Amino acid sequence: MWTIRFALVPAAATLGAAVVFSALGYWQLDRAAQKRSLEAVYRERAVAAPLDLNAALAPCADGKADWRRVIAEGRWARGPQVLLDNAVLRGRVGYEVFTLLELAGAKRGVLVDRGWVPAPAYRSEAPDVALEAGETIVHGIAAPVPFSGLGAVPDPDASLGPRLLRVERIDLGVLGAALRTALLDCTIRLDPAAPAGYVREWRAPGLDPARHVAYAAQWFAFAAIAVGIYLLLHVERGPRTGTA
Repeated sequence: MWTIRFALVPAAATLGAAVVFSALGYWQLDRAAQKRSLEAVYRERAVAAPLDLNAALAPCADGKADWRRVIAEGRWARGPQVLLDNAVLRGRVGYEVFTLLELAGAKRGVLVDRGWVPAPAYRSEAPDVALEAGETIVHGIAAPVPFSGLGAVPDPDASLGPRLLRVERIDLGVLGAALRTALLDCTIRLDPAAPAGYVREWRAPGLDPARHVAYAAQWFAFAAIAVGIYLLLHVERGPRTGTA
């Protein structure tokens, strides 16, 4: 006959661990469901008609334009190019080049990601990313502002010359002030076939719902292991009873 030897502290610890692990498992399942919903949204936006950023009243509000094809008419600004530092491509360090497009008929602009360039051998050297100011029509994909760096946003580094601003992070408030232009709350990834760009290996956002399902399975397994260890240590086999 098997009996469970109850021990208050180990039982409470096991129950707490099982509850926490199970909660984390359900949280990962919820994350997977959210990612599946986002995937569906991105698939719909990928085949939608291009969004005209000049005509839309608030094209980038609340991420409504993210990952959608867009078209924007305007003028490449005369101001400096923006170099996002520490951009790594295939193991090589470089810069992501952002250029201000002043939208036609509006007192605002949008940063256009023209692609990646390798960094020169020395930090004091500047890559050649000059672009002649002039009228243009930009085709691309609207994308949220890329995240990089932690902590406070430092002032743009102008040590590479008057035509370049090197930054550790794309902060629209800081760059809007530096470029003296109100910026849309998104960027444009320049179409790979468009001129005036550099290396453009654009990738869809990494969602991977299956990864969250795998994490959930791990957390549920931890909960089961915690209960299993408790039972292994506290289940005992009593003496047999009965007549010979």
